[in-house]
Amino acid sequence: MVRGVYIHIPFCHQICNYCDFNKFFFHNQPVDEYIEALGQEMALWADDLKNASIETIFIGGGTPTSLSVQQLDRLFTLIETHIPMEKLVEFTSEANPDELTLEKMQLMRKFGVNRLSMGVQTFDQDLLKVLGRTHSNDHVYKVIEYAKQTDFPSISIDLMYGLPNQTMDQWKASLEEAFRLNIPHISAYSLLVEPKTIFYNLLSKGKLTLPGEDLEADMYSYLMDEMKLHGYDQYEISNFAHKGKESKHNCFIGIMMNILGLEREHMGM
Repeated sequence: MVRGVYIHIPFCHQICNYCDFNKFFFHNQPVDEYIEALGQEMALWADDLKNASIETIFIGGGTPTSLSVQQLDRLFTLIETHIPMEKLVEFTSEANPDELTLEKMQLMRKFGVNRLSMGVQTFDQDLLKVLGRTHSNDHVYKVIEYAKQTDFPSISIDLMYGLPNQTMDQWKASLEEAFRLNIPHISAYSLLVEPKTIFYNLLSKGKLTLPGEDLEADMYSYLMDEMKLHGYDQYEISNFAHKGKESKHNCFIGIMMNILGLEREHMGM
C-alpha cells in the first residue's frame, strides 16, 4: 500500500561543490514545462492513488524553493488536484535559506505544507563558501522568524561534518548554534566526495584537504553525545528529533529499504 509520495524538482540557482544529486542549473531550463509534466504524471497515477492512504508528501531536489511564487502555486495546485490528501499527516518541502521569502512560506502553508527541511550545512561562513553555498546565517535566522509568522509546525535543518579543513571547534560551534535555534529536527551527514562533483575533481588533483577518519569519527561521536544531551532522540544514523518530531516520510522509506534488504544513503531533507 502506497503511503508516501516523493516529488523531485531538479533545478538549482547554484550548484554546490559537493552535490551529486539529479539537478540542473536553473537558467534556460524548461521549468514551467517540467511542472506541467509532473502534473501529467500525477494524473496518470490518479486512479491508483484514489484508494491509497497517502500520509506523507516530500518535495525534494535540486531545490524546490528555486521556483518562483507563481511556479510553486502551480505545483501545489497540481498536487492538490491529483493526490488524495485526506489522510496526509506530513507534507515536507526542502528549501534553501536564501530562497525562502515570507510570500513563499505563506503559500506553502496555504497548501498544507507543514514541514520544512532546510539545507544549512554549517554555520561557519568560511566553510559555506568552500561548499559553494550562497546563503548566510542571517538568512537562516530570517526563515526561523518567517516560520513563526506563518505558524509553521516543524522545521528541520541539515548539517554536514568532515568538511574540507574543518576543525572540531568549527563543528562544535555549528552544533551549538543549531541547538540555540531550538528546532525539532536535525539531520547531520558526513561529507561524501562523489564522482562528477567539483570536490571530486579537486580531490583528484590533490587540491582538497579532508579531515582524517579519526577526526571524522570523533565528530560523529560528539554529535551523538550532544544530541542526547539536548533532548534529541537518534532514530536513524543521521537523523535526530525531539519526541514525536521524527520524519514520517524518512521512516516509511527506511521500512521499505529494510524489507528490500537494501542499504540507503541519506535522504535530504
